[in-house]
Amino acid sequence: MPLSSRYMPLFLLLFITLLALITRLINFSHTTWAYDQARDAFNALEIFGKDPIKLIGPTTDIRGLFHGSLYWYIIAPFYVVSRGDPLFPKLALVLLHLINIPLIYFLAKEITGKKEIGLFAAFILAMSFDSIQYARWMSNPTLAVMTVAMFFYGLWRVLHKKPYGLGIMYCMWAISIQFQFFLVYLGVFMLVGGWRRSIDGWKGRSVGWWRRKVLRSRGNVILFLLGSLFLLPFFISEIKFGFQGTQSLLGFFLGHAQESAPFAQKVDFYINSLVKNVFYSVAGASQGFARTALGTLVIYTLYTAWKYPPTRFAKLFLLMWFLSPVLIYPIQKNGSYFLNIGNSYPLITLFALTIFEITEPVGKKYQNMIIGICALVIAFFNMQLINTYSWEGERLFSVQKAVDLQTEKKVIDWIYADSNGKVFAVNTVTNPLFINTTWAYLFEHYAQPKYGRKPFWAGEPIDARHPGWDIPFNPTGFDPGNTLYLIIEPIPGIPDEYIQAYSSFEDTRSVLVRKIPFGTFLVEKRTIIKPESFSRNAVFELTQKREFID
Repeated sequence: MPLSSRYMPLFLLLFITLLALITRLINFSHTTWAYDQARDAFNALEIFGKDPIKLIGPTTDIRGLFHGSLYWYIIAPFYVVSRGDPLFPKLALVLLHLINIPLIYFLAKEITGKKEIGLFAAFILAMSFDSIQYARWMSNPTLAVMTVAMFFYGLWRVLHKKPYGLGIMYCMWAISIQFQFFLVYLGVFMLVGGWRRSIDGWKGRSVGWWRRKVLRSRGNVILFLLGSLFLLPFFISEIKFGFQGTQSLLGFFLGHAQESAPFAQKVDFYINSLVKNVFYSVAGASQGFARTALGTLVIYTLYTAWKYPPTRFAKLFLLMWFLSPVLIYPIQKNGSYFLNIGNSYPLITLFALTIFEITEPVGKKYQNMIIGICALVIAFFNMQLINTYSWEGERLFSVQKAVDLQTEKKVIDWIYADSNGKVFAVNTVTNPLFINTTWAYLFEHYAQPKYGRKPFWAGEPIDARHPGWDIPFNPTGFDPGNTLYLIIEPIPGIPDEYIQAYSSFEDTRSVLVRKIPFGTFLVEKRTIIKPESFSRNAVFELTQKREFID
């Protein structure tokens, strides 16, 4: 059946979507499970319980500023149905992410005018380690991949004289901010889309025409109302909490002006982030090869856009989209991989378009052969990344190394088996320090249903500002002769001096029996000699001693 057949592209797209599902299910039980994931799970479960109305969502890197709560509402039903098992919401996120396969096909075909390029782009996305990591990542930015793509589709339609594109932009902008607040920077492109004289075909039109076609279109009215609905919680929360978000944002910019890194350093960091995008999507042979591929792709795109006017607009649009995160890098602080969220779409589309163009002179038969070889090479290197790193969870986004749910369950299973039915105590060294939200969730929703009991909590009580503070632990078990297990989470993210200080503090109330490694986790089995309460101040004092500083 030839590709020009009516149903062949649909058949191939279904096959690619199935392939995408398979790649996203490899080592599925291994998933990053840290404070952020436990916090989100607690909040999601509260929606069907004691706190159904949540105006604000997860915290941003700016204290007092929050993302939206839409992500919690999306995952909440799946946590309820699974009775707290994180793998069911994770599966739901994977299935939602499959929408990206037909979406990139549609957008690539729309922008380039060729369904063959759309199918090639869909295949690359299906195999892309970058896309797979986003699909499996249990965190609020993950679904912004789709909304950012739809935002730029709206811009594409606006620039092609389709007024309803502005409604798409506004609605997708609002939803994107719900998932990740820093995507507010996309508002710059909202201004481009809303500037009626930026489109040659609209020059000379009256303002009244603009209002009739854009602002009074039924589709746009619905999209603008829907987008405003998603923005409304931010305004309500600002009023309710005394404009703390606005004050935090102003404070951030004032402080950033004084602490800003050198311009050259920001440029270098931005370029390296693009290299990583290329490496984890289309050029996984090596970082050096990815850097070369990035430079070649940008130069080729600019040269051919200048040389061949028919493809100029599409190529410059894709390049602008791919490079658009540059707007956030002058003010970013955390250096997270997901700062470039959504730019895999234009990257993959540009790459597919480039491969088709440079192979076109050899004829259809050899072109198909070369493209097939390229597809196999891309699949090979991405499968290498999947097989090497998927057991660590979503490593592209995790601060700690391999903070994996499967390993955490093994730690708990071993502790219960080793305790041999006796009461025992637990303390943890966590990131963030002194916040036990992660383990409170695991003991409540994994250990309790499986073993019917929880340990005595021998660490710092969880502050009431953090989810899990109200989880009840066993009131007994902290007596001389009983066992205490100190669980040490993986680094980085936990200073070495604190790990040493925790162990030294435990030496004051227990005797070390042995240390047991579980992947990147470490468990110290101890025998309690003195039932002394945990002291954060004592740990702080121990970190100041010279032996921990050297």
